[in-house]
Amino acid sequence: MQPPFDCDSTHSEISKQNDKWKSIEWQITKLEKFSIDLPPTVYPPREDTDLLAKCIGPGRGRRLLEIGCGSGALSMLAARRGWVVEACDINPLAVACTRGNMAKNGLSAEVREGGPGPSEDFSNWHGNNRFDLIIWNLPYLRHEQGPTLGPLEDAALIDTDSIGLAIRLLFKIENTDILNSQGRIMLVHNESEKMLEWRKMGWATRCIDELEFQDGEKINVTCIWRPFESNHPVLLEKCESTNTELLNLQSPIGSSLVTGNQTAGKGRRGRTWFDEEESFAGSWVVDYSSPGKAQLAAGLAAIQSIEALGGVAMLKWPNDILIKRRKAIGILAESRTKSSQTRTVIGLGANLKCSVESKDYERSSLDRVIPKIDFKIWHKVIHASIASWFERIEVGNLPDPHDESLTRIIECGIPFYRDSQWRVNSLNEQSELVLENHIETVVVQDGEEIKWFSES
Repeated sequence: MQPPFDCDSTHSEISKQNDKWKSIEWQITKLEKFSIDLPPTVYPPREDTDLLAKCIGPGRGRRLLEIGCGSGALSMLAARRGWVVEACDINPLAVACTRGNMAKNGLSAEVREGGPGPSEDFSNWHGNNRFDLIIWNLPYLRHEQGPTLGPLEDAALIDTDSIGLAIRLLFKIENTDILNSQGRIMLVHNESEKMLEWRKMGWATRCIDELEFQDGEKINVTCIWRPFESNHPVLLEKCESTNTELLNLQSPIGSSLVTGNQTAGKGRRGRTWFDEEESFAGSWVVDYSSPGKAQLAAGLAAIQSIEALGGVAMLKWPNDILIKRRKAIGILAESRTKSSQTRTVIGLGANLKCSVESKDYERSSLDRVIPKIDFKIWHKVIHASIASWFERIEVGNLPDPHDESLTRIIECGIPFYRDSQWRVNSLNEQSELVLENHIETVVVQDGEEIKWFSES
């Protein structure tokens, strides 16, 4: 692979230092207006800056670290909103720019040179404090996409790291204590698939805002956090039913219980879920008012976990995950009301490995598409994915699973119901499947009444 920067780009960078400085006004709200001086090759506030700015809430004295501070716009906004701000940038002009703009606008922050990257010089770019929020408008272009402008200017635009700068940052956080308990990371990026890479590492991820440009390109702000950090999973060597066990414990929201040996697992309609040669059973206490939506969200979490590990799967409405059109995962939401309080548990049983694909029913297992799957790997990724759908964080509401679920359900094929062929129309508010043909529209309440046939 060609290096991103060569001698010509370096000479171009040096020549740009003779360009004139610019002065601009940057405004987010009527009460948040900043005067910014911009030297050449320092990244100015743009649409992606504004997008991330909308996601920064009140600080209330908490600590924030901005990586790649550029002009200092976001650091100034955060300081104005009550955060104790520290910032860094690999461009020394950006460091000077941020310091000057902070002083010009009557604000303060500690600003350092450096940052995470493939050639990190082990400088103390993050200081000695722990942070409640780390933000980074990532360089999200690949340098293969076009010619570079210069080492400093394009450092704000192009990710030249072989493993990706975001993964580099998450490795750093995993191996240090720079992120506080209950801390959050917010990254701007342009590839939604990256969220699956981060979940593979065990991080919960959620898109909290997005922007689509006129050319169709999209950028996202993704929040990343440690899943259910206040409630460590309980691992049992054996139990009858993880759902029943967790409901009996009266554990708080976010609690979970997992085992590799479930002796009396349950499916829909009181059926028994049979563990295979190597199995996973897990349950989570969730704050979710709709059992139907909870099952759909858990189904998406399971499919996304499989995809994060390199496999593919289908969602058979309402609660089965199919691998090669055979059932590999079953999902069941159960609720219990006590003293006017309702507690909801979402349970998931997965076949990790099985030696034969049929007994009295067709079955499959995750090792058909993820050869090196094991209990520990699967638990880490599915735990992160469940939190991504069900854990409440400070920014935004829980995601609605209906739109993506509908897309996944349609991928299952052609539905046959009452001995006739239908088309999938929608999911209603109760998460029941709505089918249509050229004569009528019907609502199906039980997935066992539908048979699915591949269109290929």
